[in-house]
Order: sequence, then structure tokens, then C-alpha cells
Amino acid sequence: MPCFTEAMAPGAPSRPRRTSRTTVGRRTRTLRLRVGAEIRRMRLDAGLSIRRLAAEAGIDDGYLGQVERGEREPSLTVLVAIATALGGDTHVRLYPGTGPRLRDPIQARIVEELLRAAHQRWIRHVEVAVYRPVRGVIDVVLQDRETPTVIATEVHSELRRLEQQLR
Repeated sequence: MPCFTEAMAPGAPSRPRRTSRTTVGRRTRTLRLRVGAEIRRMRLDAGLSIRRLAAEAGIDDGYLGQVERGEREPSLTVLVAIATALGGDTHVRLYPGTGPRLRDPIQARIVEELLRAAHQRWIRHVEVAVYRPVRGVIDVVLQDRETPTVIATEVHSELRRLEQQLR
């Protein structure tokens, strides 16, 4: 596909259009469709019509239909109103993608100690990028020089997760 340059003021450097807008647009559309489908599923499970749910949420029923079909992008206020009307709750969560994952000093010390304790026959790799099945980074990969053995591990320093599981 050809790359077009945006019209800019004279003397300003021209840059090719970035495909990230297209990628972000596609990801946003997918998310809108998933959110809309979830709202529709919850509405049907509750036995409510679009008109009734819209009235209880304080929004227009045509707008709610567009949200359910993924044609409109609702604000957080609208999502909270819909969830409240359905007797549910709303959560927004961001998930890390690629990039360095070793951000806290405790996690870094754990990785350093693991690398120090590994036998010399292990080839050490830190923060290995992964592209499939999802994008991300593996904290430590150890590769045995003598056998085809590879160990990949994630390091977590949040002990509260363990504490939560033990309760």
C-alpha cells in the first residue's frame, strides 16, 4: 500500500502517515464490539429491552443500540450508568505490552541472584521479547549448552498475590 505524506506548512519536514493510527483504530473497534456484545449479553440475561435499560441508565435508546453494535464509543460515565442499571460494576484495566518489565528493585535483585546462582553451562538471556501467541517480555531465559533444554521464567516480587491465594 502506498505511503502518503500529510500536507504541512512550507518549510516543515514532511513525514509519512503512521500506521499506528490504523492499528489503534482497529484495536479500538474490536474493543468497542466486545464491550457492546458484553452489554447486550448482560441486558438479555437481565431480561431487559434496549428501551428499558436506556431509561434506567438515563441515556437515549438509539444511542444504546449503537453502543451494543459497536458503532459508538461510550464514555466512562455512560459505561458506569449502564453497568449500574444492570446491577453490575465497571472496571478498566491496562495490560503491559512489550518493553522492559524489570521496574522495581526487588524484582531486579531476584533476577540478578537467579543469574548468579545458575550454573556456568547455562546461557543467560534477560528480558526476551515474545511475539506469539501474545506480545510481551519473558524476564529470564536459561539455555543449556549441553542439552536442548530451555527454561523460561517470570519473576514477581508482589508477595500479596501469594498471600491472597493462601487466604
